[in-house]
Parts: sequence; C-alpha cells; structure tokens
Amino acid sequence: MGKDNLFHRKKARAQDIRRAKAVRAPYEKVLIVCEGKKTEKNYFEEIKSHYELNSTNIEINTDCGSAPISVARHAIELYKKEIKAQKEPFDKVFCVFDRDTHTTFPQAVNLIQGQRPIGVFKAITSTPCFEYWFLLHFGYTQQPFRGTPKKSAAEQLEDHMRSNFWPEYQKKALNTFRDRLEDLPQAKTWAAQILKSSTTTGIVDPLTNVHELVDYLQKIKD
Repeated sequence: MGKDNLFHRKKARAQDIRRAKAVRAPYEKVLIVCEGKKTEKNYFEEIKSHYELNSTNIEINTDCGSAPISVARHAIELYKKEIKAQKEPFDKVFCVFDRDTHTTFPQAVNLIQGQRPIGVFKAITSTPCFEYWFLLHFGYTQQPFRGTPKKSAAEQLEDHMRSNFWPEYQKKALNTFRDRLEDLPQAKTWAAQILKSSTTTGIVDPLTNVHELVDYLQKIKD
C-alpha cells in the first residue's frame, strides 16, 4: 500500500512539473518553420537555450519539405491548426528558407507577404543560402557566388567559408551560435547595411535578413 501511494505521489509530482513547464512566459508566442532539418534548427535552438527562452513560447518546426513554398504552406497550416484547436494563436510566424536554386522562392515570399493578420508572418530568407549569414561573422562581403555544373552557389559559398575562415564548419554542426557569438554584433550590423542598400541598388545576391529574427529573439523578453 505504501509503495502504491509513493508511486501515485511521484506520478502526480511529474504531472505538476510538466504543467509548470508548459506555462507560457509573459512574452510573445512564436513559430519558426525552417527549411533545414539540422543547420537552421540547431542554430535557433541554441539561441533559445542561450537566452533561456521558454519552449512553450518558441516553437521550432522542420516538418516540411525543403522547397520554400512547402515551408510557407506548412507554417500557414500550423498557424491555422493552433487556432482551430482553440489555443492561443502565434503572435509571430517566421518562415526560414534559402533562395539557392529553388524555383518556388518568389511564390513563397508572395504567399507569406499576403497572409493576415498583417504583421504576423515574415519570410526570413538568404541568398544563396543560410551560410551567407555565417560568412558575415567574418567580415563585410557582397561577393556573389555562382553555381557550376558540379557545385551550386550555396556549395561554393560553403567551400569559400571553410577554406578562408571556418575550416571546421560542417552542415548540421552544433554550437554554431556559441562559436560565433563574439562576432554576432558586427554580423548583424553588416547584414542590416547590405539589406538596406539592396532596396536602392536592387542587388539581392548575396542577401540575408536572418539578423532580423536573431535580433527579435534577443529582445523578446524586453
């Protein structure tokens, strides 16, 4: 009998702990849908951990295809599903994907920009790939990368970064946020400058606005 009571007390305590963990913190509820199964997911999971962000507030989902349109549609589906389940809707939905050689890139961007309510959905894109954001941690560069019959522009960029700055970098690597944390402020500044100049020059290769999502997560508790 005593053992049974102990078992039930432990079970009840475990349930209480799970409920406590599931309580939403007093800041926005966010959905981040990533094209990459590992690289991007690992990076944003690290940010969550570093800034001690509540998993109930920040959901990172990679259960979609790699095509930009798949990312956009999946994010919209998850947003509507949360409302249908009568849960609190996401305050922000970020769709993270690359231009690379994807033919549905413009379609995905247009779909995201057309979503309602206004200001909830945002495309977080990189040209040619997410690694351009990493490259900006090492210096200001607008060097374009061109694909060849053997390697895509994204692969060319990754090779360039490994050869010149970050030889240990690998796709799906862990600790990419921590390893480059010291260089993050300058990378954000350069990314913002390049993004701003693109509105007047029309140059979109290379380009990224990953810094906007990083900055948002850094300040979400403010």
